[in-house]
Amino acid sequence: MNDIIEEVASTKGAVYFHFDSKEAIAQELSNHWLTALRQTQQSTDKSAIPAIEQLAEFFSGSAALIADDALA
Repeated sequence: MNDIIEEVASTKGAVYFHFDSKEAIAQELSNHWLTALRQTQQSTDKSAIPAIEQLAEFFSGSAALIADDALA
């Protein structure tokens, strides 16, 4: 928990105001990641390109999420 507080430059009280536990933080991060992946998948599924190119776009989009989204 101390590592998380140090990373977000906050206080323990502020973090626990928003989250009940470390598990709640992990759940929020997992939900954020799954939502982002679903959006990436939906955008590639709607394109009229071959499946292998859709797969490449999905992984490219996923990599961009990791690079650009601090929560991911």
